[in-house]
Amino acid sequence: MRTVFLVALTTIVAHLASSSPVAPSNEDVLAQLQSMQVRGEQMNAMRAQLGDKKEHTVGFQLSIIEKRMVAWQPMKRSSGGDVDRETLFRAIEARLMEVLAAGERLGISPEEILEHIRERNTRI
Repeated sequence: MRTVFLVALTTIVAHLASSSPVAPSNEDVLAQLQSMQVRGEQMNAMRAQLGDKKEHTVGFQLSIIEKRMVAWQPMKRSSGGDVDRETLFRAIEARLMEVLAAGERLGISPEEILEHIRERNTRI
């Protein structure tokens, strides 16, 4: 009986000793921690770069939205009654200059823009 008990106890101890994980050495733990630190720093750098771009993009989009909101607001009428002919021509000329400049930035010649305006006016 004693022999059976000792054999059973020996096999259990041997099994536990062989299946128990071996503690990693200090060098292994240090190497793992250093690699984790390097990966963490790389991730933080990537997040910082993406965060800057995201903030810049959002700010740019907001400025466009604000400009659009202002552009679609109706113009105030002057309280002085009818606008004289010279003031009206200056306002139209200023707006036409803006349109022509925008067309040039987009690669459209002023002649093409004026031709398009003439065609639209003949259809009306």
